Amino acid sequence: MRPETAAMIIHQKRRGMILPFEQCCITFENITYLVGVPKEMKDQGLADEKLVLLKGVSGAFRPSVLIALMGVSGAGKTTPMDVLAGRKTSGYMEGNIIILGYLKKQETFARTLGYWLDARAAAIVMRTVRNTVDTGRTVVCTIHQPSIDIFGGFDELFLLKRGVQEIYVGPLGHRSCHLVKYFQGIEGVRKIKPRYNPAAWMLDITSPGHEVALGIDFADLYKKSGLYKRNKELIKQLSTPAPGSKDLNFRTRYSKSFFSQLKICLWKQHLSYWRNPKYIAVRFFVTIVISLMFGTMFWDLGSKRAKQQDLLNSMGSMYSAVLFLIQNASSVQPVLTIERTVFYRERAAGMYSALPYALAEVLIEIPYTFQQALTYGVIVYTMMGFELAFIKFFCGSALPALVHQHSMESGTSSWDLKFLLSGAGIIGHVQFPGPCMEWLHHNMEM
Repeated sequence: MRPETAAMIIHQKRRGMILPFEQCCITFENITYLVGVPKEMKDQGLADEKLVLLKGVSGAFRPSVLIALMGVSGAGKTTPMDVLAGRKTSGYMEGNIIILGYLKKQETFARTLGYWLDARAAAIVMRTVRNTVDTGRTVVCTIHQPSIDIFGGFDELFLLKRGVQEIYVGPLGHRSCHLVKYFQGIEGVRKIKPRYNPAAWMLDITSPGHEVALGIDFADLYKKSGLYKRNKELIKQLSTPAPGSKDLNFRTRYSKSFFSQLKICLWKQHLSYWRNPKYIAVRFFVTIVISLMFGTMFWDLGSKRAKQQDLLNSMGSMYSAVLFLIQNASSVQPVLTIERTVFYRERAAGMYSALPYALAEVLIEIPYTFQQALTYGVIVYTMMGFELAFIKFFCGSALPALVHQHSMESGTSSWDLKFLLSGAGIIGHVQFPGPCMEWLHHNMEM
């Protein structure tokens, strides 16, 4: 049956509208992932150059089958998910990841992938996940110590031990009967008590301490079982392209055009700023306080123009006032640091490219920066007693504050301040090499 036909049948059975999609099966075989040994471990005497985080992991994820990826604490449940999703940007990976019988292409795969690590309100989330699986999609969840009801909602289990080695990969069955039968068939494993949570029992009997006490290796037992052979055959079967199938392919890397990405990112940043009133309020509060402080310190200084020293004092006061507003603009950097984490996750999912996101970050700051600079300029300019002419106010106070503050926010503040300082008389007459730098220095002094 073709994927489109299956999706139509499911659509007819369920109420509501289901977006069209293509069912995907994912297989991976002998996945090994290595990273460089941290300096702390080398200092403790570890001589190896590479640290193995995944060692020969294999499995198959199929449509309409909800799989639980579980293991004891420290088993490395997140690592295989990160590797399969392409979220690991460092290290070295070996092995094959197959999508619909074809080798995985990360840029294409990212557009079909939805990835999460944990969730609150697990019962509500799993009800939604179960409904998603019933539409024919392929879903894998990492979960830690679920309740009986939540665990019973899964179809299959991918169980790991420490060292990221499989010890059970197969169906759960009604009330986890297949899982219980498999482990109770191992000599020495205690029987599960009536009405006991199978997930808690499973994690308990497969713990490292229990494994040592029994003198067995669950990973070796699994590789000798019929379940392991069944999974190998399934991987081989699903790794072969079906007749008439084709590899995942999109005409463009991103689903939306550049301007659509920019519009969406700009709206996202607008909502982010609108929902963070404390950040905006603090910026304007500090702006008003500093403007009143400088206006009081340099009260009516601009009206004094009788001597050359008066003009130099006016220029110095304007420079100092603008410089302090630039330092106030650095408050945006912690906000950008938090946003950067979200950006890395969303870009890895193929939602948008870096350019429209960066452009949206700049554009969203312009109205706030303009209002901040205007408020600051009006207060300082009038209290200093400069001539009330629009062009003089704009060029002498508002424009420098707007330009230099925005340069601070856009990350160019380092060079901007160096040039500003070199031309404002704070750093004396430095001998600049070459005619171009002399021209720049001359114009900055004007």
